[in-house]
Amino acid sequence: LTFQLTCNSPHSAGYQRAERRYDNMTATNNQFQGTVKVTSLTGDKINLKQVFQDGTGPWMLVAVKKPDIIYETEGGKTLATVPIGTSFRVNTVTSLSSKSVDVYINGSKVETKSGGKTPFYDKFGAYASETGYGPVTVVWSGISFWTK
Repeated sequence: LTFQLTCNSPHSAGYQRAERRYDNMTATNNQFQGTVKVTSLTGDKINLKQVFQDGTGPWMLVAVKKPDIIYETEGGKTLATVPIGTSFRVNTVTSLSSKSVDVYINGSKVETKSGGKTPFYDKFGAYASETGYGPVTVVWSGISFWTK
């Protein structure tokens, strides 16, 4: 799946997004996995994967910014360094009972967030952050979901 943003200036609310949303999570534990490659990034600060709180707003956002930094939008924590044009795997394991999410990049756990508000749902694609902008091209593949 290829997602592109072509605008080259900071956006207003709801602008510059190309993404897929999946239904609200209903199982106790919900895992997402996908491989992503940012093939071009002329812009900056683009969200790639979200665990969203339905009715409340974004909660956990994996994003990319220059130079080659994968980070958590909420708080700015660096999660990994991945060169533009290199594929990497993203896994999130979201627990409804503990209202937490574990984030993995290429199989290594890089973050745990807690204190979210259910219901949650998954989104992925390319979505400009509050101060972000395109152009960007993002390719997602191997999307899988598991529940327990």
